[in-house]
Amino acid sequence: MDVGKCESCYELDNCSSCYNCYFCVDGYQCIDSYFLYSCYNCQNCFGCANLRHKSYCFLNQQLLKEEYQQKIKEINLGNRDVLKKYQEKFEKFFKNAIRKNLNVDRKNINCLGDRLWGAKNCYLVFRTAHEIENVRYADDLIWHTKDSMDVWVVGPNISLSYEVIESYESSNLKFSFFIHNGLDLEYCLECHNCYNCFGCIGLRNKKYHIFNKSYSEENYWKELDKIKTKILKDKEYGEFFPLSMSLHSYNNTYAMIEFPLTKEQVLKNGWQWHDEPKIPADLMGLELIEAKDVSQDIKDVSDNILEKAIICEITGKPFRIIEPELEFYQKHNLPILTKHPFQRMLEKFQKRNPSKLWKGVCAKCGTQMHTSYTPEKQKELNIYCESCYIKEIV
Repeated sequence: MDVGKCESCYELDNCSSCYNCYFCVDGYQCIDSYFLYSCYNCQNCFGCANLRHKSYCFLNQQLLKEEYQQKIKEINLGNRDVLKKYQEKFEKFFKNAIRKNLNVDRKNINCLGDRLWGAKNCYLVFRTAHEIENVRYADDLIWHTKDSMDVWVVGPNISLSYEVIESYESSNLKFSFFIHNGLDLEYCLECHNCYNCFGCIGLRNKKYHIFNKSYSEENYWKELDKIKTKILKDKEYGEFFPLSMSLHSYNNTYAMIEFPLTKEQVLKNGWQWHDEPKIPADLMGLELIEAKDVSQDIKDVSDNILEKAIICEITGKPFRIIEPELEFYQKHNLPILTKHPFQRMLEKFQKRNPSKLWKGVCAKCGTQMHTSYTPEKQKELNIYCESCYIKEIV
């Protein structure tokens, strides 16, 4: 999750330029390591936090190469019970590690948000934002974007845009989503290489269209003026598409993770809800097996697992292991997991800090600061201001 330029890695969160790393969070340029938190330029480390330029460390203790290799040899993470044990152990270990109030680049200029890198004049922007300028209220992978507001997953090269979702190489977009190489579009969906369009869906290489109907340039502006005058008068202009028009049910979207609601609440608002059967009717003749019946150790797993569907231990939904996945587990000595992929994703998302800031106090010096850690977590964790954190790490 939030990973870039990584290879042969597994279960990473907010990591970049890593190789052969597993179960790491906030890592950069690490190699051959396991269970790291906020470690940079480290290799052959296991269960460490806040290290810089280190090798052969175990639980933040420096070991000789031979000592480290012997310890790693004795740990069989290919066994599901062993892996679970170490996951729980290091979750407790990381809980005591010092944490920076905001995960941001020191080179940011006049910014407030979390996970910002190379940003200038940005306000309340969150989660993996790179090389952006003059952006407000943005979330989840914003990169090479300028002069925009209320955007989600946009870039590269987005500018002068407002209330836009999942678009790139475009400018002056409003209330639109899934736009590629667009210019001057409003209320458009899935339009590529288009400009000067309003209320259009699925167009390619078009201009001067309203509701997918073509107009001359002169008539386009006249018709657009009539429409916008009417919807402005009715107070319908200026907001993104309402949730009642969503292409997906509420409980099958990212909204359910960030803003969980009950089925009753969703239906009361007039939004869509979809009840999925635990076991689909068509399983292509696959044999169903319970999670408890899946071999604990990857060494005991045979290729016939590819012909079966595993029933998730949490949701009861079946899922399959495909051949490249099995090969990856076998190559890297990792166990077959017994939770549905969607359940695993949900659990990862739930561990992330919210896209929100609170006021807090540095656990080291008492300075007031902004942080993305909730008030509850601030009581449990050692959260430092940037100055104190740097002094501890360097």
